[in-house]
Amino acid sequence: MENLSQDDITKFLEIARQLETANITTRNRDRGFDEGPRALPDSIMATLEEASKKAIKSLVESFGKHVAIYEGGVWTQPGATNPQFINELKRANLDVNQVVSRMYKDGERLRRSGRGATEILEDLQEILNDLPTPDPRLELVAEKVEQLAVYGFAGAKRIDQEAREITIKALNIPAYVGHLESIEEDDKDMAFTVEVNRIQEARFEEFTQPQFQQNNKLNNPSPSNNQ
Repeated sequence: MENLSQDDITKFLEIARQLETANITTRNRDRGFDEGPRALPDSIMATLEEASKKAIKSLVESFGKHVAIYEGGVWTQPGATNPQFINELKRANLDVNQVVSRMYKDGERLRRSGRGATEILEDLQEILNDLPTPDPRLELVAEKVEQLAVYGFAGAKRIDQEAREITIKALNIPAYVGHLESIEEDDKDMAFTVEVNRIQEARFEEFTQPQFQQNNKLNNPSPSNNQ
């Protein structure tokens, strides 16, 4: 080593960097990173698929009860509105579409953390598979990371469900069609089926009901009735 010049050392470091980059590229290719979206690991998918709508809410809430609490000032404190402004906010007219769109974006942020946790889980599982003997500590870490991944996807879906409920209320969708199952369109899980004609037809039927027309007359009397 004493006979190596600074230029030689720099060249060796550059070669090492290139080899590491090549190794990372190879590993990514072997794991399908260059092939677009990959399937979720079976263990995560099974947990999510077996969870009903009610179970997802419980799953999200239970995760928060079992995770460590840290103190880091404003970075670890939940946000809240000042009490003196709450009544004023309740009277404010909001753009519901803007609120719902923001909720879907928040869900995608949480879903992104689930993807990141899944990637770490796959790295850990790869390490565990290469070990000559099991490592209980790493296995425990992998289990926790898997729980984090499930929380990310389940929490995101919970936000989607809440956004959908707000949409149903804002659009005044009749209760008997509010249960319509959502289906995927392109890369999004739509809040409602693309057959929205069913919703429009239900609205029309409700509008033509005698009771609705009577209530409408009472709430909006014609000018002739006021003279």
